[in-house]
Amino acid sequence: MQQWLADPANLVPLNPHDSRWQPKDVPIWALLSRSITGGASKKIFEIGGAKQGVMRRSAVLRMIEETGRVETLGPLEVRLRVSHFPTQVSLKRSRQVLDDTLHRWLANPANVIPVHANGAASGRAGEPVWSRLEELVLETPGQMSLFNNTSQASQRRREAVLHVLATGTHPVVSYERKLILELHMLRAACYIFVAALSAMRDSEIQEIQRGALTQHYGSPAIGSRKVKGDSSTPRKNWWIIEPVAQTLAVAERRPGTTPTSSQHWTRDASVSRRQPTSTSSSRR
Repeated sequence: MQQWLADPANLVPLNPHDSRWQPKDVPIWALLSRSITGGASKKIFEIGGAKQGVMRRSAVLRMIEETGRVETLGPLEVRLRVSHFPTQVSLKRSRQVLDDTLHRWLANPANVIPVHANGAASGRAGEPVWSRLEELVLETPGQMSLFNNTSQASQRRREAVLHVLATGTHPVVSYERKLILELHMLRAACYIFVAALSAMRDSEIQEIQRGALTQHYGSPAIGSRKVKGDSSTPRKNWWIIEPVAQTLAVAERRPGTTPTSSQHWTRDASVSRRQPTSTSSSRR
């Protein structure tokens, strides 16, 4: 997805008018999903229980804010675009494609492997959470049977993951759904509080780094970078009140962040890459 968003030739399709399903000038998420996946999925931006979908939407909204690369499409144009994608039957990933995708993912030691926590109701403690790992590897909430128990190929993939897990080359994180939900809620609360009381744009909040609290002309402030309308992204200061400073301190102490994790709103090691930040504002 990041590669697609980085290509200046790609435009995000927007809804041309208010409708029953979504308001005007909002991305047409299903069509955008098909465009990014080559027609393989219309669901990568779904948010009904799929945490990755929320964060992917956030990344798209930030790209729109920073680049303005959008196009407005009516219903007929949308249907025409959809008709150009291959059928779902032809999109089924081959065994070799799945193996290659997993191999590339495991080759990156920065990728985090989710494992069952101690006392987990299902699975043994320390064993990979296969369903969650599949979502991370394939970057889709859909079930592609990457690690099922019905084929020798899937079993070999499991063994490859277990081998990497045994060597200790990849970081692991205990995956507990209730805890992860609470971490998401805490992170969202911190973001909303800072956005409401700092007068910062979404892009400016996204650039907040650890240690951003500072003094500006004798008053507490947040140091960040101005992104909108300035390719040099100069460093600026925004005055804040003490409760906002306390909120940033909470965000830094949030479980799942590490001393090397510089941004407050990027991936928790236990969760995923980006924080939902689709708050609307006239300053965006």
